[in-house]
Amino acid sequence: MAAEGALDIFLHPLVVLSIADHYTRTISQNPKGPRRCLGLLFGEQDGRAVRIFETVEMAFEETTKGQPQIVTEAVETDMKLFSEAYANYECLGWYSSGTEILPYDSVLHTQFKKYNERPLFVLMNPSLVSDGMRDLPLTIYEEVIHVVNDKTTSEFVKTAYVVQADEAERITVTYCAKVA
Repeated sequence: MAAEGALDIFLHPLVVLSIADHYTRTISQNPKGPRRCLGLLFGEQDGRAVRIFETVEMAFEETTKGQPQIVTEAVETDMKLFSEAYANYECLGWYSSGTEILPYDSVLHTQFKKYNERPLFVLMNPSLVSDGMRDLPLTIYEEVIHVVNDKTTSEFVKTAYVVQADEAERITVTYCAKVA
């Protein structure tokens, strides 16, 4: 499990498939457009145990500088509809695709504090090539806040996670892998 004080994060495999599918559809539908996809993470948190079960694609627009700007009304509508269907789940954070954390990600992260005071950030790196060790191209980050000389700064820190599946998920993932 995680170190003392750290979260115990359990990522369900359908989340991985959903993020990968979202990215694949984004680049195939608009090959010359932005290669970034954004979405919300939903699940349950019980104390320090966090279980990420679902994702919802997030509406955003790109500014003239190419930075994503979330469409707040659309995001809140999606969250409301999702919470009606899954009343026990809460918004745990957000995900993005990219090869690295971008400076604007901290701005987006701050916007998500409206929905969760300590949101998680999952970054899917579509360029990551596994070395045969079956590494997933996903990194989960927590925000760590530092106070030095009365000045507050924050940074994204990688957080360990465990992929956890129930029987139905194992069957689904096995089937999807065979079809692919």
